[in-house]
Amino acid sequence: MCRKHIAEQTQVGKAIDFAIKSGKLISDELVTSMIEQSLQEYLEKSLVIILDGYPRTVAQARQLAQLLETKFKNVRLKLVRFNVPDEVLIERLSERYICKNQNCQAVYSLLSGSQQAPKHDLTCDRCGQPLYRRKTISLLR
Repeated sequence: MCRKHIAEQTQVGKAIDFAIKSGKLISDELVTSMIEQSLQEYLEKSLVIILDGYPRTVAQARQLAQLLETKFKNVRLKLVRFNVPDEVLIERLSERYICKNQNCQAVYSLLSGSQQAPKHDLTCDRCGQPLYRRKTISLLR
């Protein structure tokens, strides 16, 4: 959703882009605002929504709970929790690559045997642009 807003140059997208380029985290309020807009759009179309990667913080979880209690009372919430060892997550993230084309942003995996591997080494299958690995911060000090 963040990439979509950035690509479409929405007000939310501009704020997200500014935060990212400034090396800051996107505020919980901004993320929740984006989620609220998306929920409204999807619910008007009666679609099922999967929130992948949200909420990430306790503040976001509280904001989501408040939204569901006040604005989206008829939404049925189902939670799925995956318990994955840290080593597996680190391996997957370290082999994740993304298309440099801001309008594409296709995601690939260079893990051996991955079904998301690019057909051509470090080149996007969709648009032919180069792939890159996002900057990461080390949690292991």
